[in-house]
Amino acid sequence: MLGGNISGRTNTISLEVYNSVFTGEYDRALVLVILLAAVSLILILFTRRMAGEF
Repeated sequence: MLGGNISGRTNTISLEVYNSVFTGEYDRALVLVILLAAVSLILILFTRRMAGEF
């Protein structure tokens, strides 16, 4: 994975997960991972439904 952020200005969920783990905020990292997985699953199901595969 390749990424970067300008501190306090830009960020991505994956970098926020990394920062949360790095600072010991494991509960926050878990919530972000669950959120990211849920959004990904919804988008996959939506795309498959729109393509007529589901």
